[in-house]
Parts: sequence; C-alpha cells; structure tokens
Amino acid sequence: VIIDLVSTLLFDSDEKLEWAETSLKNGQYSDSIYHSYNVFINSAKAMLLGENVKNNSQISVINDFDRLFVETGAFSFPEGSFKEHVFQINKHEPNEDFASQFFGFASAFIEEIKSVRNNQVKEAV
Repeated sequence: VIIDLVSTLLFDSDEKLEWAETSLKNGQYSDSIYHSYNVFINSAKAMLLGENVKNNSQISVINDFDRLFVETGAFSFPEGSFKEHVFQINKHEPNEDFASQFFGFASAFIEEIKSVRNNQVKEAV
C-alpha cells in the first residue's frame, strides 16, 4: 500500500479550512483563526514534503517555506514573508473582521498550493 502523504496533508488542510469556516459562522473567532493558521502550516508542510523536506515543528515549516518558496519567488505575500503573513495572528484581536480576513487568506493559500501541486504531479507523469 502506497500512501501519498502530500495528498493526505492537503486533505487535512481542507478539513481544517472547513472547521475555520464553521467556527467563523458560529462567531467563534479565536477558533476560526486557529484553524486558518493550521491550514497555512499544514499546506506549507505538504509543499515541503513534496520537495523531500521533513519538518518536526511549526517554526521549521515556516522558516523552510520562506527559504524554499518565498525567497525563490515561487510564492509571495504582502508582508514580504510567509512568517510575517501567518504571524499576523499575534498582531490582531480575535474579532470577526480579522477572522474573516485570515480565513480568506488561508482559503486562497490552500487553493494556490493545490494548483502548484497539481502542476508538479502533471509534470512528473
């Protein structure tokens, strides 16, 4: 049995995005932000695993994603780095506006990750 760990991580990210959306709709803004943050980490980890980079901590995922994908221009963020983008959570109160905005960022990020991953798989075949 072969398990595609990248696909599994992306499936988990989709699930976390659903949790973020449900929490947002239920007015649980802190929970929504937490789940959206985990979408970023899980999705970045999937991309890194696709490059045979293994990580054991969230900070190593963040730093490696910046090094391998942001610094090379493969991904970009308004704040300049993946780290600054995901650590917005430390600069904002857990209110509806930020939870909604951060959910939107997480949703766009996972879609971009899936698109890149699908292209990688097509090129590999």
